[in-house]
Amino acid sequence: MDPDVDPFVEDDVLQEAQVLDARVDAVSSIAAILLDLRTALQFEVGNFAMLVVHGVRSAEWQTEQPPKPPTAWTVVSSRTTRPSGLVHFHLGMWPDAQWASEGASATFFVFDVPGIADTPPDYGSDGPTVVRAGLPHWSSTVEVIQETFLPAI
Repeated sequence: MDPDVDPFVEDDVLQEAQVLDARVDAVSSIAAILLDLRTALQFEVGNFAMLVVHGVRSAEWQTEQPPKPPTAWTVVSSRTTRPSGLVHFHLGMWPDAQWASEGASATFFVFDVPGIADTPPDYGSDGPTVVRAGLPHWSSTVEVIQETFLPAI
Protein backbone atom coordinates (compact mmCIF):
# COMPACT_ATOMS: atom_id res chain seq x y z
CA MET A 1 0.00 0.00 0.00
CA ASP A 2 1.18 3.50 -0.79
CA PRO A 3 2.17 4.96 2.62
CA ASP A 4 0.61 8.28 1.61
CA VAL A 5 -2.85 6.65 1.67
CA ASP A 6 -2.39 4.51 4.77
CA PRO A 7 -4.59 5.68 7.68
CA PHE A 8 -2.21 3.96 10.11
CA VAL A 9 0.65 6.19 8.94
CA GLU A 10 -0.86 9.47 7.73
CA ASP A 11 -3.34 11.57 9.72
CA ASP A 12 -6.42 12.81 7.87
CA VAL A 13 -5.90 10.57 4.84
CA LEU A 14 -9.58 9.60 5.02
CA GLN A 15 -10.86 13.18 4.63
CA GLU A 16 -14.07 13.45 2.62
CA ALA A 17 -14.74 9.70 2.75
CA GLN A 18 -18.24 8.92 4.00
CA VAL A 19 -18.96 6.59 6.92
CA LEU A 20 -21.59 4.03 5.93
CA ASP A 21 -21.87 1.62 8.84
CA ALA A 22 -20.08 0.33 11.93
CA ARG A 23 -20.41 -2.96 13.78
CA VAL A 24 -19.03 -4.62 16.86
CA ASP A 25 -18.81 -8.41 17.10
CA ALA A 26 -18.45 -9.10 20.82
CA VAL A 27 -17.93 -12.85 20.33
CA SER A 28 -14.95 -12.33 18.00
CA SER A 29 -13.76 -9.13 19.72
CA ILE A 30 -13.80 -7.17 16.43
CA ALA A 31 -15.05 -3.67 15.57
CA ALA A 32 -15.35 -2.64 11.93
CA ILE A 33 -16.34 0.50 10.06
CA LEU A 34 -17.27 0.82 6.37
CA LEU A 35 -16.29 3.86 4.31
CA ASP A 36 -17.37 5.08 0.88
CA LEU A 37 -14.18 6.31 -0.83
CA ARG A 38 -15.80 7.83 -3.93
CA THR A 39 -15.61 11.31 -2.41
CA ALA A 40 -12.30 10.81 -0.52
CA LEU A 41 -9.56 13.26 -1.42
CA GLN A 42 -6.54 10.92 -1.20
CA PHE A 43 -7.70 7.68 -2.81
CA GLU A 44 -7.28 7.33 -6.57
CA VAL A 45 -8.06 3.60 -6.68
CA GLY A 46 -10.87 1.76 -4.95
CA ASN A 47 -14.32 3.01 -4.06
CA PHE A 48 -14.96 1.30 -0.71
CA ALA A 49 -12.94 0.63 2.46
CA MET A 50 -13.19 -1.24 5.73
CA LEU A 51 -11.19 -0.72 8.89
CA VAL A 52 -11.20 -3.67 11.31
CA VAL A 53 -9.93 -3.44 14.88
CA HIS A 54 -8.98 -6.84 16.36
CA GLY A 55 -8.95 -7.58 20.09
CA VAL A 56 -11.26 -4.62 20.53
CA ARG A 57 -11.28 -2.97 23.95
CA SER A 58 -13.73 -0.20 23.07
CA ALA A 59 -15.78 1.11 20.16
CA GLU A 60 -17.94 4.23 20.31
CA TRP A 61 -20.16 6.23 17.97
CA GLN A 62 -21.03 9.66 19.35
CA THR A 63 -23.20 12.46 18.01
CA GLU A 64 -25.00 15.28 19.81
CA GLN A 65 -28.20 15.34 17.78
CA PRO A 66 -28.52 13.03 14.79
CA PRO A 67 -29.93 14.68 11.68
CA LYS A 68 -32.85 13.19 9.78
CA PRO A 69 -31.77 10.11 7.76
CA PRO A 70 -30.43 9.47 5.28
CA THR A 71 -27.25 11.30 6.30
CA ALA A 72 -23.87 11.49 4.62
CA TRP A 73 -21.39 11.28 7.52
CA THR A 74 -18.36 12.97 5.93
CA VAL A 75 -14.92 12.40 7.49
CA VAL A 76 -13.17 15.66 8.39
CA SER A 77 -10.35 14.12 10.41
CA SER A 78 -8.79 10.70 10.94
CA ARG A 79 -6.00 9.60 13.21
CA THR A 80 -4.35 6.41 14.43
CA THR A 81 -2.29 6.42 17.63
CA ARG A 82 -0.70 3.71 19.78
CA PRO A 83 -1.19 4.68 23.44
CA SER A 84 0.09 1.96 25.77
CA GLY A 85 0.73 -0.28 22.76
CA LEU A 86 -2.94 -0.45 21.75
CA VAL A 87 -4.26 0.75 18.38
CA HIS A 88 -6.56 3.74 18.83
CA PHE A 89 -8.45 4.85 15.70
CA HIS A 90 -10.47 8.07 15.66
CA LEU A 91 -12.71 9.66 13.01
CA GLY A 92 -14.25 13.13 13.25
CA MET A 93 -17.24 13.65 10.95
CA TRP A 94 -19.61 16.28 9.68
CA PRO A 95 -22.32 16.73 10.79
CA ASP A 96 -20.93 16.59 14.34
CA ALA A 97 -20.16 12.93 14.98
CA GLN A 98 -17.18 10.84 16.07
CA TRP A 99 -16.11 7.21 15.93
CA ALA A 100 -13.39 5.89 18.21
CA SER A 101 -12.16 2.34 18.58
CA GLU A 102 -9.27 0.76 20.44
CA GLY A 103 -7.80 -2.71 20.29
CA ALA A 104 -4.73 -4.89 19.96
CA SER A 105 -4.25 -4.64 16.17
CA ALA A 106 -6.01 -3.39 13.04
CA THR A 107 -6.41 -4.09 9.34
CA PHE A 108 -7.38 -1.58 6.64
CA PHE A 109 -8.79 -2.79 3.33
CA VAL A 110 -9.43 -0.85 0.12
CA PHE A 111 -11.90 -2.50 -2.25
CA ASP A 112 -13.39 -1.94 -5.66
CA VAL A 113 -17.12 -2.65 -5.93
CA PRO A 114 -17.72 -3.51 -9.60
CA GLY A 115 -20.67 -1.81 -11.26
CA ILE A 116 -21.26 0.86 -8.61
CA ALA A 117 -21.72 4.46 -9.85
CA ASP A 118 -18.71 6.79 -9.80
CA THR A 119 -20.45 9.12 -7.35
CA PRO A 120 -22.58 8.44 -4.27
CA PRO A 121 -26.34 8.94 -4.42
CA ASP A 122 -27.80 12.38 -3.66
CA TYR A 123 -28.73 12.20 0.02
CA GLY A 124 -30.79 15.40 -0.26
CA SER A 125 -33.10 14.46 -3.11
CA ASP A 126 -32.98 10.65 -3.41
CA GLY A 127 -35.21 8.72 -1.03
CA PRO A 128 -33.78 6.32 1.57
CA THR A 129 -34.32 3.26 -0.66
CA VAL A 130 -32.47 4.84 -3.60
CA VAL A 131 -29.67 6.06 -1.33
CA ARG A 132 -29.15 2.59 0.21
CA ALA A 133 -29.20 0.92 -3.21
CA GLY A 134 -26.41 3.26 -4.39
CA LEU A 135 -24.05 2.53 -1.49
CA PRO A 136 -21.57 -0.29 -0.89
CA HIS A 137 -22.51 -2.53 2.06
CA TRP A 138 -21.35 -5.52 4.12
CA SER A 139 -22.39 -8.06 1.50
CA SER A 140 -21.17 -6.16 -1.59
CA THR A 141 -19.15 -8.19 -4.07
CA VAL A 142 -15.66 -6.68 -3.94
CA GLU A 143 -12.18 -6.94 -5.38
CA VAL A 144 -9.43 -6.32 -2.82
CA ILE A 145 -7.20 -3.49 -4.05
CA GLN A 146 -5.00 -2.90 -0.99
CA GLU A 147 -4.58 -4.27 2.51
CA THR A 148 -2.43 -3.11 5.38
CA PHE A 149 -2.04 -4.56 8.86
CA LEU A 150 -1.00 -2.82 12.06
CA PRO A 151 0.17 -5.64 14.37
CA ALA A 152 -0.07 -5.81 18.13
CA ILE A 153 3.01 -4.69 20.02
